[in-house]
Amino acid sequence: MDFKDISDLKFYEVVMEKKDKNAKLVTGNIKDFPVDKRIVTPRELLKLIEKL
Repeated sequence: MDFKDISDLKFYEVVMEKKDKNAKLVTGNIKDFPVDKRIVTPRELLKLIEKL
């Protein structure tokens, strides 16, 4: 995995450990994380919630 800021790794690990397909990591710094459907911006999370 490529992390621009290694201090973000702990947050990514929490989401990966959850093993829930609906678990999300919400961040304003999406570019600092690997591409993964579980990593979303606040705006993307709001869109997901609206679909419920």
